[in-house]
Amino acid sequence: MSGYYTQKHRQAVRQAVRWLIDNGHPHAEARAREGEDEDRGDIAGIPGLVIEVKTGATPRWNDWLDQLDAELAREQQRTGQPADGIILWRKPGVTDPARWLTIRRLAAEAAEWRR
Repeated sequence: MSGYYTQKHRQAVRQAVRWLIDNGHPHAEARAREGEDEDRGDIAGIPGLVIEVKTGATPRWNDWLDQLDAELAREQQRTGQPADGIILWRKPGVTDPARWLTIRRLAAEAAEWRR
């Protein structure tokens, strides 16, 4: 990951955390990087939810969803509980986190509809 991308990514994570705190998730916090094999998402503090923040100009949906699936599996193995997950994508030029896109698999979304 280049220095510019890393800086841009960290800024996006901070913006997302601030938005989450301001909107009812007071325990949201940036997760320290744990390395590729231990990664459990970019934002912690919302139990049962893995949040992966992306800032790429061109979305790589399949790669990102595969990464999220691996993080969800690690989180479930760690806690013994199923976890939900989202990709939070900051589209280029969109600075307000409330307008960023959240992406998740249909199976996960449909499970929520039954509740």
